[in-house]
Amino acid sequence: MVNSNTNIAVIGAGLSGLACAQQLQQAGYTVTVFEKSRGVGGRMGTRRVSDEPDNKTADSWQCDHGAQYFTARDPAFVRQTNQWLAAGVISVWSPTLHSFGVKSDSRQSQPSAGVTRFVGVPGMTAPVRQLASELSVRLQSRVIAVSKQAQQWMLALEHDSTLAGPFDQLVFALPAQQLDDLLAASADVPAAFVNAARQSTQQHPLSPCWALMLDYREELPVSFDAAFVNATGDALFQGDHNTSALLSWIARDSSKPGRPAGEIWVLHASTAWTDAHLEDDQLQVFQSLLGAFNALTGVDVQRYHPRSWRLHRWRYAQALQTNNTPGFICDAGLGLGVCGDWLNKGRVEGAWLSGYQLAQVLAR
Repeated sequence: MVNSNTNIAVIGAGLSGLACAQQLQQAGYTVTVFEKSRGVGGRMGTRRVSDEPDNKTADSWQCDHGAQYFTARDPAFVRQTNQWLAAGVISVWSPTLHSFGVKSDSRQSQPSAGVTRFVGVPGMTAPVRQLASELSVRLQSRVIAVSKQAQQWMLALEHDSTLAGPFDQLVFALPAQQLDDLLAASADVPAAFVNAARQSTQQHPLSPCWALMLDYREELPVSFDAAFVNATGDALFQGDHNTSALLSWIARDSSKPGRPAGEIWVLHASTAWTDAHLEDDQLQVFQSLLGAFNALTGVDVQRYHPRSWRLHRWRYAQALQTNNTPGFICDAGLGLGVCGDWLNKGRVEGAWLSGYQLAQVLAR
């Protein structure tokens, strides 16, 4: 039997880390999750806005600004999805989909027929919040280094003079670049594990993405709810003069089930454009992305103008290349593991499976 006195720390409260923590706790371990932010979910994010008085509106609204939806194919994730459906924290989203442009490999990216898309209700954070509600999660606890004392792991936390621990096993559920930084600051992690992790992080870094959220007073005359925006290979190098080079995804967030009344849109910038404009002034980013949105949809900019907007800069947004098997890194002898969507196909399902599968190995 598993000894419940075995302590495991999971660093990162995104979907992958929470899935791993849930499985380890169900296997009988004592698990603590450490998260640097004020909330859980990572890129399963929903921004909730209450506008300030100087914006001349008392409007409150919300928008999913990270992961937009997910699908379920693997039997284990299908079971989890069914549990979320039964709990009412997710629902099926059946948007009217459109596709702009052609991918650089000359294949038209049409919405997949017969695909069931799920979204969190009332926001994308709902399913991860349910996972976290059953776990011990320490928010606003940034781990800056790990060390070893008497064969157990200790965590150094930012703005905390005392170490957290001891822990028998550690799980790193972090974006690739953040994992590199943490391991570099942790002298007690064996070089073999650091090198193995670095090989994966260098092969699979996460690209950035600007996300623009728009709140309109009235419904826009747009015939679809969401659209994939594909740029040809040439268009990616034509800069701000080609609207398809700016955006990768647009969606009427308020078309999703369980959302408050309103007309809310989210725009995701393309990787190439975000890379070139990552440090730009927010007003400039807003104007560029809004201009591209208006050009694509044909919205009359004189009549329809957002009454409120917010920007979010995801520095680690999308895994462009990922491993498929295994979708995690594990050294059971050291009691160390790594999970994340960037190790497993880059999707929401891949994130959950990465944590789930790592937990199975550690539990054995």
